[in-house]
Amino acid sequence: MLPSSKYPYESGRRIGIAVFEEIAESNLDTVTSFGRAGAKNFLKIYKTVVMEGDPAASIRKLSVLNRTFTDLEAELTVVDQSAGSLKCKFTFPSFETEDVFMQAYAHILIGTLEEITEQAGGKNVSVSLEKGAEEYIFSVKWD
Repeated sequence: MLPSSKYPYESGRRIGIAVFEEIAESNLDTVTSFGRAGAKNFLKIYKTVVMEGDPAASIRKLSVLNRTFTDLEAELTVVDQSAGSLKCKFTFPSFETEDVFMQAYAHILIGTLEEITEQAGGKNVSVSLEKGAEEYIFSVKWD
């Protein structure tokens, strides 16, 4: 799949589970690294996502652009922001019941958020994850 084309959610989901189980051997740290690598490649194509010196604006741009690549009814939105930190919410699709897939996808997003924050000039970046009933909350911090 090309990063410039839209693809059906179910296809991406099946591929994602297979990659998580077979290639990453169900290791979430590996998946986070994959998210970073994917973000590096993505940002080579979509260079305007990174706003130098403004990680928060960069993450906001990512959340808008991300909606154009899948028919997924879930989305990543920034819900809170202060100097050197922000919180994003990723809402689960209403029909998604596969916790393994959502957990792996959340770790891809951790790697993606880390990479974008660093490329926008954030130092000492950390991303923590909290699972709610119908969403994941990502707390992104940087110096």
